[in-house]
Amino acid sequence: MRRRGRCSPGAARDLLAAGRTLRASVSASERGPVGGLSKRERSVGELLLDGLTQREIGARLRQKLAASNRAEFVACLWDKVARRWPEGRGLSMFANALAVCDTR
Repeated sequence: MRRRGRCSPGAARDLLAAGRTLRASVSASERGPVGGLSKRERSVGELLLDGLTQREIGARLRQKLAASNRAEFVACLWDKVARRWPEGRGLSMFANALAVCDTR
């Protein structure tokens, strides 16, 4: 049974290749703002266009923080990122970010 919202591996490869070709043909200044995304958010989007999965992006982050497991990853992120957020914003935004970077 085919799941909704999924495409075949061949179609996914073709779509990613088309995205890479399009991105390479347009300079960064011509691209302009992407729906209000920050520079860092656009960087993550580019990783997705390069074919990385959310899991692979999360694994890269975990590796850069030298975390050997999810608990260490969370502790490192909390120490380096979330403590700097304004009060009341940290926990919910942090939980949402971890859902995207699930590296289990």
